[in-house]
Amino acid sequence: MAGYVIAATSSQSKPASPRPRKIAVIWAKFGAYHIARTNALAQLADVVPIQFSRYQDYYGWPAEHSAGGAEIVTLSESDLGQIQWPSACRAVWKTLSRGQPDVVLVPGYSDPISLTAATWARVHRRISVLMSESKRDDYSRSFCREWMKRIVVRVFYTRALVGGKAAREYVRELGVPDHRIGVGYDVVDNRFFREAAQRIRKTESHALYGFPPDYFLYVGRLAPEKNLQTLISAYAEYRNEGGQWSLMLVGSGAEEPTLRSQVAELGIAAHVQFEGFKTTWQLPPYYAFASCFVLPSRKEPWGLVVNEAMASGVPVIVSSRCGSAHDLVIDGANGFTFDPQNPGELKNRMVQLGGLSQDQLLEMRRQSQRIINAFSPATFATEVMRVSRV
Repeated sequence: MAGYVIAATSSQSKPASPRPRKIAVIWAKFGAYHIARTNALAQLADVVPIQFSRYQDYYGWPAEHSAGGAEIVTLSESDLGQIQWPSACRAVWKTLSRGQPDVVLVPGYSDPISLTAATWARVHRRISVLMSESKRDDYSRSFCREWMKRIVVRVFYTRALVGGKAAREYVRELGVPDHRIGVGYDVVDNRFFREAAQRIRKTESHALYGFPPDYFLYVGRLAPEKNLQTLISAYAEYRNEGGQWSLMLVGSGAEEPTLRSQVAELGIAAHVQFEGFKTTWQLPPYYAFASCFVLPSRKEPWGLVVNEAMASGVPVIVSSRCGSAHDLVIDGANGFTFDPQNPGELKNRMVQLGGLSQDQLLEMRRQSQRIINAFSPATFATEVMRVSRV
């Protein structure tokens, strides 16, 4: 994949493992992102899709029942936050024993179900692949905790699949050899967003949806870590300097009343729209007519909404604390990055992008779609197969 060099094995290395015939892929809950990845993987091997729970209030995703042509095995019918771990761990062990996969894709190293799945793989001499998007700067790291984490990773996980450069560096620190780390975990169904946006732009208009002609778009939870108060402050300054684009916030969350009050106090309520929560299938019109997508998070391992926006052909402004900023944003080509602690810098980026000509914006749209082509469900699938054989 462009931008990454996979270390070659030496002549003394063991021969490549056989091509996996069956792969168990485990997530806390399957959503649209996970369905797309599993469907791509099912083109290369049989899949056993497993989820902790069918319900997760945190994201509001609908219940999914199948992926990759197979029925999703659900370990608990409780909400994800109320799972009875002992029974769920027994269920994942039984499911893996029944399915006998060659490879187990595990979504972490801290919860009991993931550790049980990795233990099953070790006991049965199967390959375990850690799926991770964590970066070193996501949290304040303690020496003792990191030391314990390295032991767990080195004992139970022989491979890793990560989001991008920053996550790759962190997993390498935890003890996974570089040539056994794949990049391409954080992907979405690019084709869906690209084709939907193209169709909507050709056949419909922004006025049909009640959208303004030009707007900055945010999609995600309305939560403190998303740094939306800074976004609103920066947007108010953008308007004060003569900016004409509107701001649209798509999502719901506990911070919504605070944000609405802030908008009112700044006198910009006429230019800011709160659109509420939207499912994946409801998002294409918002991306299709957006002039720019903004993700201002103070903490964000990746930010898959950036993938969605870019696949839809939208320029982006992304916080430097987002994992995706290091891999998907080329300053001046398809957008800009900024320091999330600096509202002035975000305002400057908004002024800068809002002042571009239509031809320049069109070129940024093209660059977004060109860059995101390297991060697709097919990338996820091929990298799983590659790291499973080295």
